[in-house]
Amino acid sequence: MIGVWHDHAGLAVEVFAIASTLIFAVPFIVAPARWGRAMGWTVPHDTALMAYYARCLGCLALSFNIMGLWAALGHPFYLVAYIAPVACFAATMVLLHVYGWWRGEQPWTETAEIPLWAGLVVLWLAVMPAV
Repeated sequence: MIGVWHDHAGLAVEVFAIASTLIFAVPFIVAPARWGRAMGWTVPHDTALMAYYARCLGCLALSFNIMGLWAALGHPFYLVAYIAPVACFAATMVLLHVYGWWRGEQPWTETAEIPLWAGLVVLWLAVMPAV
Protein backbone atom coordinates (compact mmCIF):
# COMPACT_ATOMS: atom_id res chain seq x y z
CA MET A 1 0.00 0.00 0.00
CA ILE A 2 2.80 2.43 0.81
CA GLY A 3 3.87 4.15 -2.38
CA VAL A 4 1.34 2.47 -4.65
CA TRP A 5 0.62 5.84 -6.34
CA HIS A 6 4.10 7.30 -5.95
CA ASP A 7 4.02 8.64 -9.52
CA HIS A 8 1.36 11.12 -8.38
CA ALA A 9 3.23 12.39 -5.32
CA GLY A 10 4.01 15.78 -6.85
CA LEU A 11 0.43 16.44 -7.91
CA ALA A 12 -0.89 15.38 -4.50
CA VAL A 13 1.50 17.77 -2.77
CA GLU A 14 0.62 20.62 -5.13
CA VAL A 15 -3.13 20.20 -4.58
CA PHE A 16 -2.76 19.84 -0.80
CA ALA A 17 -0.39 22.81 -0.49
CA ILE A 18 -2.63 25.14 -2.49
CA ALA A 19 -5.84 24.01 -0.76
CA SER A 20 -4.26 24.14 2.70
CA THR A 21 -2.90 27.62 2.02
CA LEU A 22 -6.30 28.94 0.91
CA ILE A 23 -8.44 27.13 3.52
CA PHE A 24 -6.19 27.26 6.59
CA ALA A 25 -2.95 29.25 6.37
CA VAL A 26 -4.18 32.54 4.88
CA PRO A 27 -7.40 32.71 6.98
CA PHE A 28 -5.40 31.91 10.14
CA ILE A 29 -2.99 34.75 9.36
CA VAL A 30 -5.47 37.35 8.08
CA ALA A 31 -8.69 36.75 10.03
CA PRO A 32 -8.28 34.10 12.75
CA ALA A 33 -11.34 35.12 14.79
CA ARG A 34 -13.59 35.16 11.71
CA TRP A 35 -12.29 31.72 10.69
CA GLY A 36 -12.92 30.39 14.21
CA ARG A 37 -16.48 31.71 14.28
CA ALA A 38 -17.15 30.23 10.82
CA MET A 39 -15.99 26.84 12.11
CA GLY A 40 -18.33 27.09 15.11
CA TRP A 41 -15.86 28.02 17.84
CA THR A 42 -16.80 30.49 20.55
CA VAL A 43 -14.30 33.30 20.18
CA PRO A 44 -13.41 35.09 23.41
CA HIS A 45 -13.82 38.84 23.80
CA ASP A 46 -10.07 39.27 24.28
CA THR A 47 -8.73 37.66 21.09
CA ALA A 48 -5.08 38.74 21.30
CA LEU A 49 -3.61 35.41 22.44
CA MET A 50 -5.91 33.36 20.22
CA ALA A 51 -5.01 35.52 17.22
CA TYR A 52 -1.30 35.24 18.00
CA TYR A 53 -1.38 31.44 18.12
CA ALA A 54 -3.58 31.24 15.02
CA ARG A 55 -1.20 33.49 13.10
CA CYS A 56 1.78 31.42 14.24
CA LEU A 57 0.03 28.27 13.07
CA GLY A 58 -0.92 29.96 9.79
CA CYS A 59 2.69 30.98 9.16
CA LEU A 60 3.89 27.47 9.96
CA ALA A 61 1.33 25.97 7.57
CA LEU A 62 2.26 28.48 4.88
CA SER A 63 5.96 27.65 5.33
CA PHE A 64 5.35 23.92 4.96
CA ASN A 65 3.12 24.51 1.94
CA ILE A 66 5.79 26.60 0.23
CA MET A 67 8.37 23.91 0.97
CA GLY A 68 6.05 21.26 -0.48
CA LEU A 69 5.40 23.27 -3.64
CA TRP A 70 9.13 23.84 -4.07
CA ALA A 71 9.71 20.09 -3.85
CA ALA A 72 6.79 19.20 -6.12
CA LEU A 73 7.67 21.74 -8.79
CA GLY A 74 11.29 20.90 -9.32
CA HIS A 75 13.01 18.99 -6.59
CA PRO A 76 11.23 15.60 -6.51
CA PHE A 77 13.86 14.01 -4.27
CA TYR A 78 12.70 16.32 -1.48
CA LEU A 79 9.11 15.09 -1.74
CA VAL A 80 9.92 12.39 0.82
CA ALA A 81 11.09 15.11 3.21
CA TYR A 82 7.68 16.74 2.76
CA ILE A 83 5.29 13.82 2.50
CA ALA A 84 6.63 11.87 5.48
CA PRO A 85 6.12 14.74 7.96
CA VAL A 86 2.76 15.58 6.38
CA ALA A 87 1.64 11.97 6.87
CA CYS A 88 2.71 12.21 10.52
CA PHE A 89 0.96 15.58 10.82
CA ALA A 90 -2.26 14.17 9.36
CA ALA A 91 -2.06 11.20 11.73
CA THR A 92 -1.63 13.46 14.75
CA MET A 93 -4.54 15.59 13.51
CA VAL A 94 -6.73 12.48 13.57
CA LEU A 95 -5.71 11.87 17.18
CA LEU A 96 -6.19 15.55 18.10
CA HIS A 97 -9.70 15.68 16.63
CA VAL A 98 -10.72 12.35 18.19
CA TYR A 99 -9.45 13.64 21.56
CA GLY A 100 -11.44 16.88 21.18
CA TRP A 101 -14.56 14.89 20.21
CA TRP A 102 -14.09 12.47 23.12
CA ARG A 103 -13.85 15.34 25.59
CA GLY A 104 -16.72 17.27 23.96
CA GLU A 105 -14.57 20.37 23.61
CA GLN A 106 -14.93 21.16 19.92
CA PRO A 107 -17.70 22.15 17.52
CA TRP A 108 -19.13 19.57 15.14
CA THR A 109 -17.11 21.03 12.27
CA GLU A 110 -13.91 19.89 13.95
CA THR A 111 -15.30 16.40 14.59
CA ALA A 112 -16.31 16.23 10.93
CA GLU A 113 -12.63 16.65 10.03
CA ILE A 114 -11.71 13.23 11.47
CA PRO A 115 -12.43 11.30 8.24
CA LEU A 116 -10.73 14.05 6.21
CA TRP A 117 -7.49 13.71 8.15
CA ALA A 118 -7.73 9.90 8.17
CA GLY A 119 -8.17 9.94 4.40
CA LEU A 120 -5.15 12.19 4.05
CA VAL A 121 -3.04 9.74 6.06
CA VAL A 122 -3.97 7.00 3.61
CA LEU A 123 -3.37 9.29 0.62
CA TRP A 124 0.06 10.42 1.84
CA LEU A 125 1.12 6.83 2.44
CA ALA A 126 -0.16 5.84 -1.00
CA VAL A 127 1.77 8.59 -2.82
CA MET A 128 4.97 8.20 -0.76
CA PRO A 129 7.79 8.27 -3.30
CA ALA A 130 10.34 5.51 -3.21
CA VAL A 131 13.86 6.88 -2.91
